[in-house]
Amino acid sequence: MYRILIADDEGLMLEAFKGVILAEFGDKCSVETAKTGRAVIEKAETFHPDIVFMDIPVSYTHLTLPTK
Repeated sequence: MYRILIADDEGLMLEAFKGVILAEFGDKCSVETAKTGRAVIEKAETFHPDIVFMDIPVSYTHLTLPTK
């Protein structure tokens, strides 16, 4: 099972993207979401995602720290 982390500062986009992934691949993945760069770091440390989809402005929240 793949662990997917979706990061976007816009809640509507975040939920829409999560909904599409779960509708198509829900039996093959587990999805977590984050709205800030800090939340991305925290989720990555505990969830250990295999795949991360991140909106670029979210990565600038803490000077691109989440992408490292």
